[in-house]
Amino acid sequence: MTPHLAAGPKVVPGLRAVAEAFAGAGYRPEGIAALLGVERDIPTTRADLSLHRRRLAAAPGPLADLVGLFAFGWPVAIDRAVAALGSAGVDALVASGGLVERDGAAHPLVRIAPHDDVWIASDRPVEDESDDDPQHVPGINPPATLLAALTVRHPVGSALDLGTGNGIQALLLSRHCDRVVATDSNPRALAFAAFNAALNDIATIELRAGSWFEPVAGERFDLIVSNPPYVISPEHEYMYRDSGQEPGAVCATVIGGLPAHLTDRGYGSVLASWPVYVDRHWSEQPRRWMTRGGRAWLLQFSLDDPLSHAARWNQPLALAGQLDAFDSSVGRWLDYTGARGIEAIGYGAVVLQQHDGEAIALRADHVRAGHGDITAQVERVFAAYDLVAGLDDDAFAGSTWQPAPELLVRRGLRHISGDWQPAETVVTLADGALVEATLDPMMGEILLRSTSGLSVRAAAEQVASLAGLDPDQLPGLVTAAVAMVRELVTLGALVATG
Repeated sequence: MTPHLAAGPKVVPGLRAVAEAFAGAGYRPEGIAALLGVERDIPTTRADLSLHRRRLAAAPGPLADLVGLFAFGWPVAIDRAVAALGSAGVDALVASGGLVERDGAAHPLVRIAPHDDVWIASDRPVEDESDDDPQHVPGINPPATLLAALTVRHPVGSALDLGTGNGIQALLLSRHCDRVVATDSNPRALAFAAFNAALNDIATIELRAGSWFEPVAGERFDLIVSNPPYVISPEHEYMYRDSGQEPGAVCATVIGGLPAHLTDRGYGSVLASWPVYVDRHWSEQPRRWMTRGGRAWLLQFSLDDPLSHAARWNQPLALAGQLDAFDSSVGRWLDYTGARGIEAIGYGAVVLQQHDGEAIALRADHVRAGHGDITAQVERVFAAYDLVAGLDDDAFAGSTWQPAPELLVRRGLRHISGDWQPAETVVTLADGALVEATLDPMMGEILLRSTSGLSVRAAAEQVASLAGLDPDQLPGLVTAAVAMVRELVTLGALVATG
């Protein structure tokens, strides 16, 4: 059974000594990865854990002991804990309830993991699904890092983190926001968020208890982020995952409420999941969440069939060897989605900009999650709403464009009959949502020429001439080129010249 703190850790004096010890020992993502010989993500199967023990034993010292204690939850002799954390650090963690001394060893009751330049405490991963607590507070996970990447990072006066969990988004917001309000209906989550703010010496976060927008009724913010319990599930016991409501209801509440709580031109980023019903377009359901007063970019990253969806979220049962429970739970989830006519489950995000008094303008894209900062791309996407809408195809053909700074173009070559011939051109963005387009050789050449000073029409004319096309084929080529360039502009891959 996995022990945990019933009320979460306490904020006590001396937590900065813990952070200083972490920094001094190199308890950072890159330091842990180098010590364990892994990438940034640490594998944790039983075989992996056995290898990690050996690597830590082969490189003894403060960093190895901190990794053992707080990454894996293994007890460490008290004298080694003091060597790694200092007496003040150990005393602070014991007083907070995050560490307990027993039988000459320090035993961790929380997990503390580094993310960039902050440290985040959370509940330790459960060893048995039956031991889990409804108020379990998970640590840094892929959705949390995804939401961080999808957040617009302008310096602003105020920000709101809805459903803060362990507080990671609020801490990241504090870097560029003067004031941050973080809400959660889980009292243990608020305890962890308060602990993490103190651990990282951040005093600009105000924590409020309550459900969604209730604690901030009547208030507006320059930026709002949320990672709600969006999993479509018949379960109700896990607050961080299951809403206990009908599919998509929580996402509808959060996303639909953004415009009323954002300042003019303020941004909101929300992770989401939604049901796709039989014979319906994947974007139909999330489009219904949008309310007047906002412009939204709906991103779909993946689309799961109900069986894959059920298997993914019940995988911990299978990994724990509880195969009968796994099979039963998967069956229950399939009955749940089947009874509602759900054909698939979409996963993605909504990035919304508030525009008072304007009708919503929504575009939907089936793209993949990317890396880095999405801020510049989001600005280009929303700027393109008005820009592209004001150009008909003829005017667009006469326009000129330039590549976004993050644009990458990879041209291919194919060896045919003893000679190298142009092949497909792949267009991607280095940062932001992962836009990826594969263009045939002719469209690839038009793209390069139309971003080098020529209009779209002139670029198409040059390529048609070089390819020896008949004059009656030119109008179709121009139409195709306009459609291609227009799509890349609306995805933030191209920007207007001048």
